[in-house]
Amino acid sequence: AQLFLIKYRSCSKDGHENMTDCLNFDKPSCFKCHEEHLTLSRECKDISAQKKFELRQIGGIQRETYKVKAGSIQNYSSYKEKIKTDHKPKQRSPIKERH
Repeated sequence: AQLFLIKYRSCSKDGHENMTDCLNFDKPSCFKCHEEHLTLSRECKDISAQKKFELRQIGGIQRETYKVKAGSIQNYSSYKEKIKTDHKPKQRSPIKERH
């Protein structure tokens, strides 16, 4: 599995209170928002709800926001692969006639 280096605005306790870069996807705490830090970031949502992560690839200027379910945090590498395929042009499925 390839390691994706992404800058993440985090309000986690683990050294990320000041929205520094979170590069360790194996630790869910990097994505967890603690109640005492909720006011530090508008992007910080309830850990149990769907989350918006603002992602920026290192060396790039593209900023993308995705909704990630809390259960998907551990599978972030595969989720990132899904994001790549989602950016490809989608083929339209044939429109089914309604009777």
